[in-house]
Amino acid sequence: MDQELVSYLDRRFAELKSELKSEITGELRVEIAASASVVKSGLRAEIVASAAETQRHFEAQILASATETRQHVEAKIPGERRGDSAALRRGRR
Repeated sequence: MDQELVSYLDRRFAELKSELKSEITGELRVEIAASASVVKSGLRAEIVASAAETQRHFEAQILASATETRQHVEAKIPGERRGDSAALRRGRR
């Protein structure tokens, strides 16, 4: 083969290799960005759901604790029954 032809083919191969690498890299970046967007959206939805569930859990715990505390206090104060707390408060003022 002619040396000039070998040089041309070497250069052309390097050019095609570089073009292909750039094209594939660009396509991969687009796919990665799209995938990251989907993952990010999914994570946001999971975080919102988890936060709502956590809030409901703590609200239920606070309500249960308040109810238990009220029942405990009512049991410790002699003569106070359910519904009598308003009358008791009026008498203490």
